[in-house]
Amino acid sequence: MKIKFLIPVLIFSLAIVFNSCKKEVFDPVLEITTATSFISPQSGAFTLADDIADNTFATFVWTEAEYNVDIMVSYTLEIDIAANNFSEPYILTTTANDSFAITVFDFNKALTKEMGITPGEEIKMSVRVGSHGAASEKVYSETISMTVTPYDPPFAPEQLYVISGGETVGTLMPTNENGDYEGYFYIEVDGSDFILSDAEADGTILGDIGADAILDFDGDAIAADSSYYKININTFSMSYTLAAANWGIIGSAIPPYDWSEDIDMTYADGLWSITLDVATGMFKFRANDEWADGLVYGDYAPIDGILDDEPGGGDIPIDAGNYTFTIDLRLWPYTYTAVAN
Repeated sequence: MKIKFLIPVLIFSLAIVFNSCKKEVFDPVLEITTATSFISPQSGAFTLADDIADNTFATFVWTEAEYNVDIMVSYTLEIDIAANNFSEPYILTTTANDSFAITVFDFNKALTKEMGITPGEEIKMSVRVGSHGAASEKVYSETISMTVTPYDPPFAPEQLYVISGGETVGTLMPTNENGDYEGYFYIEVDGSDFILSDAEADGTILGDIGADAILDFDGDAIAADSSYYKININTFSMSYTLAAANWGIIGSAIPPYDWSEDIDMTYADGLWSITLDVATGMFKFRANDEWADGLVYGDYAPIDGILDDEPGGGDIPIDAGNYTFTIDLRLWPYTYTAVAN
């Protein structure tokens, strides 16, 4: 009888010991064992300039940080005015790599546009790289000191407005970070003209002195007759192109169903539209009844209602029926709808 009593007691005791042992097993606390450190560049003085904008300003290279466990490490390259002591640093990049190259143009843009540093002003900067993994706090490298003189960057506003007769008739949006803008606008009356500006009132004015397709600050208004226009601008070179663009719809789904002719759409209130019966097939939109000028828009799969960034995009599938088609070219990226009636 005593033996039978001791067996469950022994099992219970062993269970307590086992559970106690399990509670003593902890995940290791994440700790850095070797902090990251800059390999290059060295501290120094640098004068930035537009004629070397495409050159590499610096390739920042650092050693890999090491932690007491095997984890994925991220690095953050930060810059700040030296006197600010990284109170509000600007992040040049966040990366899993141990290096980062930046051009003179992009570094100058970070200083002048993002950090508000005055062009032509010599200023002392500090650069550091921080490492962190999982939920750990950042651990920073030593600081590189730089004395930098930025230059006045090319004109690159968030958007440009087309202004005619004192009214905004169109908006141009940047399509990349290389100074390219594009947009559409409508001029109602023959013999009109327009200017471009970075604000709808009291902004920087762009016109064209000499009608040479080169924009000038405070330049002359650009002449235009009544039409719907596409305008492309590069604010780095200040060049521009202007083309009339009257839109139609074409395709195997659109009469005469063989891609040979388009059907003109109607412009009103900023939109091009048309309602018609279509067959099962494909369609896209083109301007000026021709393919040659490149003003052709489609939609590559997945079909999402956004016209392709590059003209001449994918054929758009549609089932037979009566539809109202609309294209909206007021803001880039451009959109379209095909609504069954």
